[in-house]
Amino acid sequence: MRLTHKVMEPYQGDYKPAVSTLALELVLQGVRERLALPFGGDPQRLADALEALLGPAGVVVELRTEHSTRDRPQPNSGWTSGGSASAGSGGG
Repeated sequence: MRLTHKVMEPYQGDYKPAVSTLALELVLQGVRERLALPFGGDPQRLADALEALLGPAGVVVELRTEHSTRDRPQPNSGWTSGGSASAGSGGG
């Protein structure tokens, strides 16, 4: 059993908070299942609780945490919009 905790950190100057997601991956009889979990707590506490519960049955619980930084928005290219243009319109 693997819990993957992904944290998307803001870039410098970003006003949006970090976003955290948690996914549970199970391998049962050679079949891999991955589930996104609605979880807002401490992933380490969840991993510890699952290990305490499932460890005696021989289930290995692994917690992996991945950190990344949100991409900074790219400034618009040289294209500017303003007004409208339609093919074939002669302006009257």
